[in-house]
Amino acid sequence: MPLRSRNAALTAIENRAIRSDHETFMCFLRLVVYPLIMLALRHVPAAPLNAFIEAIWYWDSPPRPFGKERLMPSGAATVIFNLLEDEVRSYSGNALELVRRLPGSALTATHSQAFVIDTTEQTTVMGIEFLPGGTWPFFSWAMDELANQHIALKDLWYSHAESLRAQLLSTRTAREKFSVLEQALLDLAARPIERDGAVDYAVRALTYAPQIQTIAALGECMSISARKFSRRFTQQVGLKPKTFARIRRFQRALEQIGLGQTVDWTDVVAQCGYYDQAHFIHDFRAFSGCSPSEYVERSKVSLQHVPLD
Repeated sequence: MPLRSRNAALTAIENRAIRSDHETFMCFLRLVVYPLIMLALRHVPAAPLNAFIEAIWYWDSPPRPFGKERLMPSGAATVIFNLLEDEVRSYSGNALELVRRLPGSALTATHSQAFVIDTTEQTTVMGIEFLPGGTWPFFSWAMDELANQHIALKDLWYSHAESLRAQLLSTRTAREKFSVLEQALLDLAARPIERDGAVDYAVRALTYAPQIQTIAALGECMSISARKFSRRFTQQVGLKPKTFARIRRFQRALEQIGLGQTVDWTDVVAQCGYYDQAHFIHDFRAFSGCSPSEYVERSKVSLQHVPLD
């Protein structure tokens, strides 16, 4: 099938998934169980940024009733602006004893496993949530050089990072803040704001039809060798194609599990294309840091944010 026809078929599948993602987000707003008054806004930027950015979001709420959250890997990166404290903290180590402190604007690069953040500090926060491979035009670095890291934005955008956070702090409304970030992305682009057709096709194929894809087959579709394709994909997305496909399958499993539902594990295994339940549990632990049953017990509010205490 020609690449254009394949893209059209994938677009039809993707559109259905996008509607589901929107419904999931709306459910997230409705199902917040904390007795808090909060503001959670989500803005999709205009073209050409919408081909690279899932959303720009704004969150303002009192402190949550727990101190830390484990965030699930998604195959994409996020820029965070802490608008209350000039600090972003993350934790590692078996007992989360290692604390990494960054300035109040930071890039959370593409991760291949869950990571832990401090929720007590993040009461007024903005984020740029990139699509997989969407960071490529906006940073000079290859994304695999930044993978599995939290990086101070000033180390990537230099003095622009601090001035951008200052501008967000001085801007009154969320709508104006969204506009500030959109313009900054256009101004700071280090490469042409254009999708790489081969990588874009592969991201969509591995996301929406991963069970029928091999790296060699994807390379053949685009008339490039498997090695060249894999390197190109990894540089732009930050993960090797096979790892990315596993993470996207893990994300589909989270969607199948849902929130507050009785889970049919056999159905989850079958629907997501795992070989058997042992294979599913192994992948789930590798990406989430907990067992499927532990995840269900803790994830009462969000599929992606799991409270730890």
